[in-house]
Amino acid sequence: MIASRRAAFLVAIVVAGGTLGTALAATNGPSPRPPTAAAKWGKLSSDLAQVLRAERRHGRGLAVARTSGLAVVGGRVRVVVVSRTSRRAVVSAVLGIGGKIEAEHATLVQALVPPGALARLTRAASVGYVRGPHRPVLLAPAPVSG
Repeated sequence: MIASRRAAFLVAIVVAGGTLGTALAATNGPSPRPPTAAAKWGKLSSDLAQVLRAERRHGRGLAVARTSGLAVVGGRVRVVVVSRTSRRAVVSAVLGIGGKIEAEHATLVQALVPPGALARLTRAASVGYVRGPHRPVLLAPAPVSG
């Protein structure tokens, strides 16, 4: 009888210890990672986030933009801003950071923006997302048989 109580007591300690250990590991686990560029600048596409990071660290945002396939005109990067609220407000935000409007349609504004000003542009409430322009993809014609 005493042996069975000891065995039950030991089982209870092991189970409680395992549960406690799991709970402690869950609360005292590794610290969270620093935010990635995408998380930090969630309104920027990944290629524009890289441009911004290069501009801030080394002043080489335009070079990174060119190697990423983004158009660079007169020291500015061509972007498309998707409006969250009003296209007119997006135009105002772009002009406010020293950008130049190239085209507008529906909820989209195409503009040339200084690479160092991309972060300020994303902070505008009217801006939903900033990306590079979509590029057309040439599909090879089907072979003609005959």
